[in-house]
Amino acid sequence: MGGGGSYSGPSSRTTEEGEGIFRTAVEEVERAMPRRYGIFISHAWDYGDHYRRMEDMLDEAEDFEYTNYSVPEHDPKHARTDRELEEALRNQIRPASAVIILAGMYAHYRAWIQKEIDIAREMGKPIIAVRPRGGQRMPQEVQEVADEIVGWNTASIVDAIKRLS
Repeated sequence: MGGGGSYSGPSSRTTEEGEGIFRTAVEEVERAMPRRYGIFISHAWDYGDHYRRMEDMLDEAEDFEYTNYSVPEHDPKHARTDRELEEALRNQIRPASAVIILAGMYAHYRAWIQKEIDIAREMGKPIIAVRPRGGQRMPQEVQEVADEIVGWNTASIVDAIKRLS
């Protein structure tokens, strides 16, 4: 009856070569596809024009794709308690690859922006602080936690997101 030999599959060398070719092909595809960044922009609706300007800057950036995980003005989070609001913020920040703090509004909305900063740090998210427009001073609290501080300049904001995410 049959020859008694056994088949052990392809040699390990052949398998390793195949895996190497596959890895190279995957790397080439990944390089060809632009990365999509998840961004959470800290904001307050009283400063909605600052928020919308930041969105416009990111939308207009070349070679940059992102998903905005911020809470949109047209779909605010309805929380009955501060705890519910904090949990909603956690859920918004969780998928983000970076958190942008518009430092000009920190003084007026310190409690909630600080909560967003604390959540971002707890989750290991990089924090990019954007200096206030018009030469206003940067709050010390924001300077101390920012992984990078940038001005209102599309190229520097996008560059920071790409490097830190």
